[in-house]
Amino acid sequence: MSEATVTVLSPPPPGMDGANIVLQHEVAPLLSVVTSRNREEVAIRIRILEATALSLVQRMDLTVNDQESYTVVAGLVQEATACLRESGDFVEPVRVITYGLYQQALDLKRLLQESLEAKLKVKKNDLLAWDRVQEAIRQENERKLHEEARQQEEERKLQAAAAAEEAGMDEQSVAAILEQPSVAPAPVAAPTYTPNRNLSVRDAWCAEVTDFFALVKAVAKKKEWLPLLYAYDPDKKTSPNLNAQAKSLKEALAIPGVRAVNKGSVAVRGARS
Repeated sequence: MSEATVTVLSPPPPGMDGANIVLQHEVAPLLSVVTSRNREEVAIRIRILEATALSLVQRMDLTVNDQESYTVVAGLVQEATACLRESGDFVEPVRVITYGLYQQALDLKRLLQESLEAKLKVKKNDLLAWDRVQEAIRQENERKLHEEARQQEEERKLQAAAAAEEAGMDEQSVAAILEQPSVAPAPVAAPTYTPNRNLSVRDAWCAEVTDFFALVKAVAKKKEWLPLLYAYDPDKKTSPNLNAQAKSLKEALAIPGVRAVNKGSVAVRGARS
């Protein structure tokens, strides 16, 4: 059973000593069943209590202005007090057990989620670190490919220029061969690993204040930067406006005492919170 329920058993099961509602609850599986010694079925009891309360509300509109109305209202006050006590006694066991189960369910959810979230954060950071290392390797491979392509292009130009010179072409034409831009496509290095298709690594730029006094001095000189200090959090060493600048400018962020940091994030496609 995946959710808390209140189960009414009527007629009572064998061995329940006349109770038509059983009181018990469990957390796994989540189960809540309420008990009562009242011989009436729960649905009937609820309807009787509702009808009694509504009738009392209407009858208690009477104004006390003589002995007869006093006697009637006094009797109604007694009836209403008894009805409140009876309905409270009837509802309280249901409230106690269902609210207690609700609290236990929240505690269980919190325990499970806190444990998973802590481990999930660690593993996402592991994946992010792995991706960054592999991307650095890929970029280095690509740099080498560019260098190889440049050298090959230079060699091709030298050979073409030498051939042109042997063919008797003038110096200007030979120079044009050496200076002509390359038309070969830029080489692209392949990824060094196969990513999970349901995971994606994203940029997550934020600002980090490395020298608060340098930042304050810069703001004092440029009044238009004053919003950068709004809602500044000294514990996190940043502010919402500084983070917005980091997200917009990335590596180009140039504010004294502040640096842009790409913490990155791992997103899971199709995951539901």
